[in-house]
Amino acid sequence: IQDIYVVKGNKKMMRLHDGSVMPAIEGAKVNDSVVIANNKPESLLKFDSGATCFVYKGRHTSETGKIKEIIKGSARSGSKVRIANDRGTFETLVENVIVIGA
Repeated sequence: IQDIYVVKGNKKMMRLHDGSVMPAIEGAKVNDSVVIANNKPESLLKFDSGATCFVYKGRHTSETGKIKEIIKGSARSGSKVRIANDRGTFETLVENVIVIGA
């Protein structure tokens, strides 16, 4: 989920990384992932410690692993995520990661 916003009628909508827009799932937050079936949101995968993720941009592109820690950013640097897999531990920017499993 890239963005969550409110439209006319106080209805929450979510914008996904592919540009699609659909009604928001209760409890959804930015950086969570949505499982879609028949063009409707089916379930929510939370962006949290312990979640399985896939790195789709940056130096560690195509690596997967478990989120160990989410490191808050500052005005100068973006938020990062520490990921562990069978080859070790690494950090990357939050925007480079998508959650693929609980």
